[in-house]
Amino acid sequence: MYVVTNRTLDPNKKGLAIFGQTPNERGPNELRLVGVTRPGGKYQTELLADELSAAQVEALNAQHGLALDPSAKHYASLRVACELMDQARKDKRHVLIYVHGYNNDLSDILATAEAIEALYPVIVVPFSWPANGGGAVTGTLAYLDDKQDARVSMDALNRFFGKVRDYHEQLTHARRAQLWGRATSEHQTNPGAARERYAELLADDCEVTVNLMCHSMGNYV
Repeated sequence: MYVVTNRTLDPNKKGLAIFGQTPNERGPNELRLVGVTRPGGKYQTELLADELSAAQVEALNAQHGLALDPSAKHYASLRVACELMDQARKDKRHVLIYVHGYNNDLSDILATAEAIEALYPVIVVPFSWPANGGGAVTGTLAYLDDKQDARVSMDALNRFFGKVRDYHEQLTHARRAQLWGRATSEHQTNPGAARERYAELLADDCEVTVNLMCHSMGNYV
């Protein structure tokens, strides 16, 4: 599972301890990706390198029919988007962005995400903002502390949505080009039949949807 977050991250720590309880030190709009696995029942985390190498971009171009400039800057989020869309198509699942609520730590968030995946045909991508209930503070003060963090996290979530939109457009455009090429190669001398075949291929292929679920104060974010 991949977690998108604007929390501060400590790469020197292990497991879920990598996630801090305050916004990223570069500012609350800073987004990072963390891969989370649970071999043997214990969570392990990997802070993804922010930028992709030229070789990685070239590989994504070849695999997904993209036309990205390998010399330009591209980020780990692009590779993850490609991976998730491939997984969703292969497993016949949908993508669900999950924005958690007040006073949720990472174990709560991941447990909820895993439960959702077990119940429904979705791949959950949690967006985790620094909700910690105020730490040592409780009651109304804790709620207000989290609400302040929620308020400053809204632009980070908006940036995430923007990336989702951009990657979805790039991948679906490339996929349509691939399907059109397949249709025309099957009916090289019959444009009408090629268009009909293209429509059939699109109908069979476009089964993955991208969805959003916000819980509690996640709606405020």
